[in-house]
Amino acid sequence: MFRNLRIKTKVTILAAFIFTFLMAISIFVSIKISFDIIHDRVESHEAPASVKYIAEVFDKKITKAIALGKIIGDNPFVYDWLQKERTEETTATITEYSQKFIEEGLSITFIVSDKTLDLYTQDGFFKTLSKDVARDSWYFDAVSSRKKVAINIQPSETSDELTAYVNVLMGDVNQPFGVAGVGISLTDVSRELAKFKISESSVAYLITEDGGIKAHPDKKYVVEIRNIKNIPEPNYKKNVVDELLRNDSGLLKYKDKNGDEKMLVFTSIPSAGWKVVIEAPEKEFDKGLNKIVVTNGIVLIGFVLFIVLVLNFMMRVILKPINETVTTLEDISEGEGDLTKRIKVSSGDEAGLLSASFNKFVDKLQQMITRIAEHTDYVGDSSDDLEGIATTLVENSQENTQNSQKAAAAAKDMSRSIGAISTTLQTASDNVSQIAAATEQMKATIAEIASRSANAREITGEAVMLGGDSSGQIEALGRSVMDIGKWQGSCKYNRYFRADQFTGSQRNHRGRQGGRGW
Repeated sequence: MFRNLRIKTKVTILAAFIFTFLMAISIFVSIKISFDIIHDRVESHEAPASVKYIAEVFDKKITKAIALGKIIGDNPFVYDWLQKERTEETTATITEYSQKFIEEGLSITFIVSDKTLDLYTQDGFFKTLSKDVARDSWYFDAVSSRKKVAINIQPSETSDELTAYVNVLMGDVNQPFGVAGVGISLTDVSRELAKFKISESSVAYLITEDGGIKAHPDKKYVVEIRNIKNIPEPNYKKNVVDELLRNDSGLLKYKDKNGDEKMLVFTSIPSAGWKVVIEAPEKEFDKGLNKIVVTNGIVLIGFVLFIVLVLNFMMRVILKPINETVTTLEDISEGEGDLTKRIKVSSGDEAGLLSASFNKFVDKLQQMITRIAEHTDYVGDSSDDLEGIATTLVENSQENTQNSQKAAAAAKDMSRSIGAISTTLQTASDNVSQIAAATEQMKATIAEIASRSANAREITGEAVMLGGDSSGQIEALGRSVMDIGKWQGSCKYNRYFRADQFTGSQRNHRGRQGGRGW
């Protein structure tokens, strides 16, 4: 099928195919390089930078919370308020003072007196703590830890949101007279973490040193799963958990249940000892390439169309002389060609040489046809003459055929006459013993006559075949037949002559016949 296409179509298809193939390879290489660049950029720069930024943000938040907690715990006025009798006026002052810290982005401020175990918040007195209440154990744990600053995470009693409490021991850590501090809503932290994305479905979450999940965009991880060791992903437990708990920062990969490759980047928060983790499926890194693929596809289609149009124009210009040559040859082959028409030579390339050669060919062809036309009349006259000659030859051939047929009939009659002569001579031999020798001579003569008769038959056949030369031979044959007839009559007249006379007459007769061409 491809062989039957025009050259222009073949060249256009071939060029478009080669160009498309090369462009496809170029696009594939470009996408592969872009993919590697994006992955390298995400893994080496964006993901670590993002997790580091989150860690810095929350480190500042926790550092600020610790600083605010220390400010409250180290405030002399708060010391006096806890150690002396608390009046409504002083309590209102402390409450107003605590509310100022809420404006700094904290969810709660609190002060606990070690003497009375009364808990005050920014809203005033809240409750009295008790060792018998499990929920109040955080206070007693903080006091017994003898640490100036400790962080405790548990749901808030007012909002039921998971909250990180920064507990600051007031006074001597061995004999504190109270605990002051602030609380950071981890639910708010989870909302803020949801804003940090390196891909469409990436997640960022906070874990403690033992793997406890303290903030996650999906509340189920905080409330139900609670620890990274309980995440229901076999490859996560196998390839991630130990490395995540052992190292302060790094990049890990694993395949989930669906076989999707996931990347995990983490770093620690120095002030709290927690870790920020960002997890994202690697396949989403390629989504940014869709625009590149679409753009390259559009560019490829545009270039192919452009190449097709340019090639079509160029091939039309290049093949114009060839097409004109083909058209002219088609006119000539159909018998209606104009041999005065010439192709315009507009270039010196192969197409121009073809046009020039074709023009020379048509020139010679035109001259040849002109000469043929000039000799047409002469050929016509010669043809008429030849036709007349042929007619004459046919008529002569027919006449010769008739003469040959007559000669053949005469030869047959002569053969019958010779047969009768033979019979007569035999009878004469039986009746006239005196002429025995003459009879033998006569037999020889008869044999010679028979031979000459056969010769006459051959001459007759050749006369039929040869046509024009047969007339003379037929005439000779006629004379021979007449001589034989005369000789036959002479034999009848002289059969009673003496043998020596007959022999002499025969010799004379043979001499005469020899002179006639027998």
